[in-house]
Order: sequence, then C-alpha cells, then structure tokens
Amino acid sequence: MSDLLITAFGGKVFGVDRHTGAIAWRFAFSEYNGSTVELFFPTPDRVLAVTSNYLGVLERATGAVIKQLERKDKAANHRPVAILDGQQLIIGSQGTLACYSLDLELQWDQQFKGEGTAPTALGFPGNVRQADDRGAK
Repeated sequence: MSDLLITAFGGKVFGVDRHTGAIAWRFAFSEYNGSTVELFFPTPDRVLAVTSNYLGVLERATGAVIKQLERKDKAANHRPVAILDGQQLIIGSQGTLACYSLDLELQWDQQFKGEGTAPTALGFPGNVRQADDRGAK
C-alpha cells in the first residue's frame, strides 16, 4: 500500500499524504489551464497525466517532470478520453485518435477525415472507455 495519493484537477497534479492530507508536491501544466486531468500509472513509480492540451510523465514520489508536451491535434481543446494499454497511451477526442508511447513519443494519429466530430469511445477487450459527453442541459 502506498502512502502517497495522487490527485488532479484544474490542470494540476498533486501528491498528497494519505494519512495527514498534507500536500507533498504540486505540478501545474499551466497556471491558466483549468482542464480536467486524467491519471494513469504505467509503472509504480510514474504518473502519466492527460489534459485537453497537455501530456506529462511525472515521478510519482516527487512530482518531478520526466517529460511534458503540448498536444497539437485538431481536437486538443476538447475533453479527451484516454486508455493505457500495454506500452501505448491512446487518446480519443472529437472523432480523432492519437497514440503515444509511454515516453510520450507520437506513434500515430488518425483524423477520420470526412467522418464528422463527436465525443469518442475507445476500447480493447477488458479495457474500455466510453465517450465523455457532458450532455445537454
């Protein structure tokens, strides 16, 4: 069992002591990025963080940045849905896909030209993410 809880919101990632609630470390992609952050743990010592505009790999114990990059695809301003499967992080957003290695190297992207845009679902057997749609008010 780990003593460090990782939490994220508003474009920031935090390491929090599970016993006291004290903040052990803080990382912000950008002070002006209020994005939802999705977290993955590809190894016990790394945190992979995904926002609508950024990707980052952090040391879990310290929050030190191993690598960070800005997403440039056409759907980068929309809330992505991501899955971690094997050695690939696959991000879907508004009918586009981008596949990254665990070191955040772009492996491929698919824009589905002419197919339209909409919230995107992703899946392999046993590893499925449904489309993230806020719905109508």
